Order: sequence, then structure tokens, then C-alpha cells
Amino acid sequence: MMNKIVALLAGALGFTGLANAQLANDFNVPPANCCLATTAKSLADQLQDWNQLGRYHRANQELKKKPADPKRVVFMGDSITDFWNLEEHFPGQPYVNRGIGGQTTPQMLVRMYPDVIDLKPAAMVVLAGTNDIARNTGPETIEMIEQNIMAMTELAQAHGIKAEHHGDDGTGAGARHQGAALFGHADQRLRV
Repeated sequence: MMNKIVALLAGALGFTGLANAQLANDFNVPPANCCLATTAKSLADQLQDWNQLGRYHRANQELKKKPADPKRVVFMGDSITDFWNLEEHFPGQPYVNRGIGGQTTPQMLVRMYPDVIDLKPAAMVVLAGTNDIARNTGPETIEMIEQNIMAMTELAQAHGIKAEHHGDDGTGAGARHQGAALFGHADQRLRV
């Protein structure tokens, strides 16, 4: 009986030592940002639409109500496309901007139906890859980026849409050498 009591006391003392190892002597955590809950909710909401299908949803619905213009061209891309004022550079042309800043080729590939094919353009111009090199959605190989661009091209062609790819040299991502290698190689393989 005495052995059981000693074992029980030893266990209790050992547990107390473990519990103390988890406690802090002082409570000095940095104060939370005033908007932490709002920021967390915003990030969670953004993850619900990681490929940003919602960005052009309303505009696409409105455009689909109109007859398809046989000269319509959709520009698909990242921030370089997003911030390009097509009306200013091509006044009166039926050009549609579907660029989204920060996007990578896997995100653009998911957007092909709602943002390109469903709009029934004659042609699609893709400017993509810089954000892939920057790893905006995680690491990718050059082959993965090429496959995404090829898949976009094949989808467009399968729906009678002429596809052109114009690569950025990657300078925006600080990866000039990788970008030049990717786009030089991809442009040779993807000419349509």
C-alpha cells in the first residue's frame, strides 16, 4: 500500500513539473491588431474564391446578353493586363480585359470558361507567368507553367478561338533569367 502512495505522489509531482513547463512566468504577448478578426474573415472569404471567378461574374453576365461580336478579343492575364486601359489604347474596339493582378496560370486556367470561352471571342491574348515565377500560389516548374498555358491555348482552339501568348520577361518578379527562359521556350512551343 505504501508503494502505491509513493508512486501516486511521484506521479503527481512529475505532472506538476510538466504543467509548469507549459506556463509562462510573465504574460508578454504582443497586442493584437485592432482589425485581426476582420482581416481573418477577409482572408477566409478570399480563399472561398481563390481563382477569383467572382471578379468578372457580373460583367460577363451582362456581356453575354449582347450578340457576340465577331471581332471580340479577350485579354487574359495578371496585373499587367488588369491595369491596361484597352479603351484608351484601342478606342472603339470590342476588346475585353480579363486581367487580375497577382494571378497565376493555374488560376487563369480555371477562369477559361467563364472569362473567355463563354464570351465567344474571335481571339484570346494571354499575358501570364510572372506571378508563377514569383510563387504567388506556390512553387511551380517551368513545365507546369507551360502546361497551364498550353491547356488554355488548347481550350481556346477547341472552341474556335484564336490564341496568342505574349510572355512577360519576369522582371516584375525579380526573376529575369528564369522568366526569359520560360517565355522564350513557351513562345516557340505555343505559337498559334
